[in-house]
Amino acid sequence: MLRELSITRHSYPLVAPFHIARGVKYAADVVTVELRQGDRVGRGESVPYGRYGESVASVLDEMEALRGELVAGMGRDELQARLPPGAARNALDAWCVPRSASRQHWRSRAKRSS
Repeated sequence: MLRELSITRHSYPLVAPFHIARGVKYAADVVTVELRQGDRVGRGESVPYGRYGESVASVLDEMEALRGELVAGMGRDELQARLPPGAARNALDAWCVPRSASRQHWRSRAKRSS
């Protein structure tokens, strides 16, 4: 069964401008993904950072380039091998991990670092 993939851009105006040394931000530009397969839904989001050479357009392009493989069943390992670290991989990686698996993963990491 093929998955259904939705990739969306959102711009949320900030209540007040956010000033930092690199400039001023007036809105939070977010890319969200939603993947459906049967009655299961996975969601992820990310914020592209110009500081790292990212833009909303570049992140959408990276995701769209993999659309066919994503809906055909691409998994987390292949995704991490295909995309460099960044906003596109972050959003897509977030929906790859079921909530219970994610909690279990972080509990395991926390125990190892103690």
